[in-house]
This record gives sequence, C-alpha cells and structure tokens, in this order.
Amino acid sequence: MLLTRGFFQIVRLKTSLNFKAIRPVISVDKRFQHTPKLDSLPPEERGRYKVATIPNAICLARIASTPLIGYLVVQHHFSPAFALFTIAGATDLLDGWIARNVPGQKSLLGSVLDPVADKLLISTMFITMTHAGLIPVALTTIVILRDVCLITGGFYKRFQQMDPPYSLNRFFNPQVNSMQVVPTMMSKGLTGSIF
Repeated sequence: MLLTRGFFQIVRLKTSLNFKAIRPVISVDKRFQHTPKLDSLPPEERGRYKVATIPNAICLARIASTPLIGYLVVQHHFSPAFALFTIAGATDLLDGWIARNVPGQKSLLGSVLDPVADKLLISTMFITMTHAGLIPVALTTIVILRDVCLITGGFYKRFQQMDPPYSLNRFFNPQVNSMQVVPTMMSKGLTGSIF
C-alpha cells in the first residue's frame, strides 16, 4: 500500500513484522527548475542572483562585529563600542551606496541581509545597554518585539508568495519567486534615529 504524506512516501513492506520504510520523495516540478543563465542577463541584473558581492561582504562584516560591540558595552568599554558602532553605521550607508551605484553589486540576498544586519546590531545594542543599566527594560522590550514582528511578517509574506512545492531550500532560494525587500522612508528614518 502506498500513501503520500508531505515529503515522504510510506511504503508498507509485506513482511511478517509489518515494517514501514520511509524514503524521501525527490521530485521537482519542471516549472521550478528554470534558473536564469547569468550570461543572458544584462550587466545590471547579473548581480541580482550573485551571493559574493561587496555589499554582502560588508553586511557580513557588520554582522560579525555585532557580538564584539555588545561585549564591549557589557564590559563598560563605551568608547571603543561607540567607535565600532559608528563604523557599523557608516558601513550601512556604504553598502547601500555601492549596491545602488555600482553595476552588478545589487543582489536579492543583499536586500534581505542588510535589514537583518541592522536588526541584529540594534537588538544587540538595546539588550547590552539594558544589561549595562543605560536603557530601561520596557524600551528594549518594545524595540525587540517590533523587530520580531517585522521578521515574522517578512517570513509570512515570503511564504504567501511561494508556489508549491514547499521546502526550506526553495524558501531561502532567491531565484524562486524572488521578492525584493524595499524599506520605506519612515523605516529608514526610524533606523537612522536609532543609529
């Protein structure tokens, strides 16, 4: 007897033990196998599907520096923490400028990675500054809940725009029903006021 449930087929083997074997179903609909050939795209669109771009590297450096900045705040080394935080803010402006003005450097991954780097840095700063006694817990809670709601809403929107079959690989693949994250001017103003 063959039953299909989710991503697995359960096959009942005819043995004396009624043993069930589970094996993954590997089938991809033909309409989802198409990925654009980078050579066929115009130069300004080639970077859209790239992962290794200068703005993405700058965002990853900002993400990597976030724990160090938080550690410095917790240890009450505010001057070096402020210097690194200022550099992180400058790199946020720099990677956005590069992505907008240098051909081939704008990517779908970067449109998601940049806000995530901002959220991590801001959340880390609020948590560590609360730990150091510089910010009230209520304010930190509001900021963290706002960021959690924004991230959850982004995941929900991505799930709504996807066509079946659903998988984590397809969910995080920017070539499948790609969606560009474009912040509003109000969002940029709020982030800038926090920086």
